[in-house]
Amino acid sequence: MSIENTILSVTNIIRGLIDDRLRIDGRDSWTDTTDNVFTLTEDFVSSSTITVFKNGTELSSGDFAYDSDNNQVTVSVSVELTDTFLIKYHYYQKYSEAEIKGYLESSLVY
Repeated sequence: MSIENTILSVTNIIRGLIDDRLRIDGRDSWTDTTDNVFTLTEDFVSSSTITVFKNGTELSSGDFAYDSDNNQVTVSVSVELTDTFLIKYHYYQKYSEAEIKGYLESSLVY
């Protein structure tokens, strides 16, 4: 078993113990905007789970980027006032991946 798999297993155990399991119901939508930057309502998003829809059509992963520092999705496609955007994602309610990893690394040092 690789160290990455071990850390992932321990992370899953920790999340289970602190009742911070992955939520799969993240969903935000926007209409009547010409802005191409969308702030997500839930923190601690699992970036690999983000899907973006423009007028019901799923965008490719190359058509948007996620900024975890600001919790924002920026789309690189044209945006018109009549467009509707829907962003679906999974998230944790309590701690980010970086926080859990940091706590785990700190505990192994002491």
